[in-house]
Amino acid sequence: EKNFEQHSLYELLETCYGYRVNRVVRHIEAASADREEAALLGVERKSAVFHVDFTGYCNDTEPVEYSKTTYRGDRVEFARGSPPVKFCCRKESLMNQAEMYTPDTLARLIDNTLLHAYTTRTALEALCRESRAYNFKMVAVNPSGVSCCREFLADSAVSTGAGIAFPLGQNSLRTKLFETSDALEAGAQEIDYMIHIGRLKMGDTAYLEQEMQGIVDLCRQAGAISKVIFENCYLSREEILLMCDIARSVGPDFVKTSTGFGTGGATVEDVRMMKQSVGSRIKVKAAGGIRTLDDALAMINAGAERLGT
Repeated sequence: EKNFEQHSLYELLETCYGYRVNRVVRHIEAASADREEAALLGVERKSAVFHVDFTGYCNDTEPVEYSKTTYRGDRVEFARGSPPVKFCCRKESLMNQAEMYTPDTLARLIDNTLLHAYTTRTALEALCRESRAYNFKMVAVNPSGVSCCREFLADSAVSTGAGIAFPLGQNSLRTKLFETSDALEAGAQEIDYMIHIGRLKMGDTAYLEQEMQGIVDLCRQAGAISKVIFENCYLSREEILLMCDIARSVGPDFVKTSTGFGTGGATVEDVRMMKQSVGSRIKVKAAGGIRTLDDALAMINAGAERLGT
């Protein structure tokens, strides 16, 4: 037995296991408290907080310790010491984060999509073959392609997802519910549905909540993951936050930035805002315009836990 009153954790890691933590990186971000953070910290919602990501490295490059902590803004003091405090710039932060991902672990955050009007069975088979090879998290297809993909992906770790009311979201609620049920019966394991933006522009929050609740309930009954697409390029900041409020009430698995078919895709600012708003119980999917490793890491750093191609 080891006595932590007499020995530090780092001393025991080195003497007992041969791990010497010789480099640490702290990434500090100023933010506003979401509802859950505010309750835990005993402050008002949207009060100033600091998120601190800490990573300890062995042999400079091998991560052996990670923590993420949120502090009240009114109880944090920054002091210049010796050696001076070093704050990570965005580029350094992304480089350090890249060291923590392998191609395999990063691939498990990616949904591989094929949602074109001219998609054929041959194209779906190629999509599934590629997704198997890279071990992506999911393939996202139109509902008619679900059964084919389940066939092509049998005995693999890649899930099959369906886009509902994609990409405009202008279907009636009854049609969206039928389309969701039909996709689930065909074997869909994840549902990405597009909200009715027109209703949002009209301020019809009751309709939007009913729509979200109906689709999320169907997914829960089937044991499927639910994702709500906002299409942020058409929305104001206030409209995005309103949809996040509805999501917190209903509880889908993910809120999602974009279809990839609108006038714009995911932005780091939108992902960060959505994550801060929905809190830890709901995840954020960033989709549209993510083309490079730096793009992907920036979205993950902002709070995304799934990426769309």
